[in-house]
Amino acid sequence: THFRVLFIKGLYKTVTRDELKLQCNKFGEVETLTLRTKIVNGKAESRGIAIVQFAEKSQASEALKKLPFETSLGELVDIDFYQSKESRMQELEKER
Repeated sequence: THFRVLFIKGLYKTVTRDELKLQCNKFGEVETLTLRTKIVNGKAESRGIAIVQFAEKSQASEALKKLPFETSLGELVDIDFYQSKESRMQELEKER
């Protein structure tokens, strides 16, 4: 699943889950989408971070290449394949 899941940051605070899903659906089937939010003045506001899992690796790869140019989502959208904390720790151990 590692190469089917994208970590997205730099989203506008005004981006909604539905807007992000609509953009991601252009590249294929979105299995899960988590938009990190916080409550500001009683309303949910995006933290500018999301995790999106696609059905296929090829769909995630296509989104990785093209989503950063989707100006409706943010000016400096940064996307990479998602790595769990456990896998990041394993990589650090290997480097030592």
